[in-house]
Amino acid sequence: MSFLFEKSNSLNTPIECFIFDASREVFPVRPHWHYFCEVIYILEGSAHMQYNDASFILKEKDMILFHPRTVHSISAADAGSLKYA
Repeated sequence: MSFLFEKSNSLNTPIECFIFDASREVFPVRPHWHYFCEVIYILEGSAHMQYNDASFILKEKDMILFHPRTVHSISAADAGSLKYA
């Protein structure tokens, strides 16, 4: 599972916040894991979230928490735009 590890410099940036626009970034987000938790809030569109063995469809105003060291991925749930924070 080490090949799915996403390296981060969390000692220099303990909190990181950004808006992800799927039309402008590398997408879909392939399966990966890291040593920190990740909170995702859907701003626009809908997303398919894979979280270990579970699968979820999130829509605008939905939120999900990925715990540390859990494999997760994100892809579009429909053909519309997708933005999340």
